[in-house]
Amino acid sequence: MALLAIFGSLQTIDAIDIIVIDEAAVAERGLAVVATEGKSAGERLSVLHRDLVDLNYRKLGLVAEIILGEVRSKRVERWSVKKIIGMLRAGVKDRIVEEDLLQDKVREKIAPS
Repeated sequence: MALLAIFGSLQTIDAIDIIVIDEAAVAERGLAVVATEGKSAGERLSVLHRDLVDLNYRKLGLVAEIILGEVRSKRVERWSVKKIIGMLRAGVKDRIVEEDLLQDKVREKIAPS
């Protein structure tokens, strides 16, 4: 569902690399995570949004370490345009994504050919 929330907030659909960061790894480094309402295409998706807050130069370095660790461990997933379109279409079909809340360019791309 978090991926649908990300994809449902896109301005346009392009290939994207996704790294899922474990909240526990963030908390272990003393970084604060706050639930905030996201801007996504569906009420069920908007509540999944999280922000890293109170960031400073040192804390950004900790975030970079987490990301580098995930990259080095090859825990990065490439999402092609085709896969994103498929996931969004499924989300619309399953009534998780509200199609009318998608950006125009995204809505055009997921429309059946």
